[in-house]
Amino acid sequence: MGYGNGPPNLPRAGTKPATAIPGPAARSRARAFESAVDEFRETAQAKLPPDEPQARGEAELRRVAERVRRWREEGQLTLQELARRSGVAASTIQKVETQQMTPTVGVLIKIAHGLDRPTTELFREPTSELHVVHLPAEARHPVGLKSQMIVERLTGDVAEPSLEVWRVVHEPGSGSGNDSIRWDGEALAFCESGEVDYRIGDETYSLRAGDSLHYKTTLPHSWINNGTVPAQVLFVVTLPDKLKTLFHRRLREATAPATSPKPSGDD
Repeated sequence: MGYGNGPPNLPRAGTKPATAIPGPAARSRARAFESAVDEFRETAQAKLPPDEPQARGEAELRRVAERVRRWREEGQLTLQELARRSGVAASTIQKVETQQMTPTVGVLIKIAHGLDRPTTELFREPTSELHVVHLPAEARHPVGLKSQMIVERLTGDVAEPSLEVWRVVHEPGSGSGNDSIRWDGEALAFCESGEVDYRIGDETYSLRAGDSLHYKTTLPHSWINNGTVPAQVLFVVTLPDKLKTLFHRRLREATAPATSPKPSGDD
């Protein structure tokens, strides 16, 4: 992902982006998103050393976090409601959902009981839930700055996902930044509206509405909206586990609701 000079309510293709919601919460989410994009770019530019055991552990932690959050939302429980039911502080549950901590077995058992789920389901899901995720439009949470970039993740949290799909709105002058990025994978960029200029290696490609570009992300690449109107681009990418874990965690932090004072309960 990239960003340059870019919250919620991302528009459909061909429509004008909605006005950003003002206030401290929106600004906090925007700052968290900017941090996520910066960290993603820095990690993508760095050479990732092989660390398979750690990557597998991070992937498992990500799956547990995804299940806790999905089951809580499916049960229409707030963080505070789950805290009361489980005896685990709301702030701790939020940290588990956003992968800001590695929970103990005791914490996971309490959270599972609060969700009326067997603890073993945190680590092994029924097959019907493993392969299909239906995401209604209102269940997605676009993040970013209207003056720069807005990102909407379109893919769900199926087990062991291979693809990431994002709809990105770039305001004029914004893009992936001054430096080229690269990682081990591939990408497809489909321009839904506006114009965006891509630089891959020494070549430049101009995408207009309806144009697509498929490339190996091991090649140094960057992009920018040099036009006068917002550009809306659909990205389909594959990511190494480390980048995937990082970006999912940071996006969750950017979209996580603020917690009110935590109720009584042990972490």
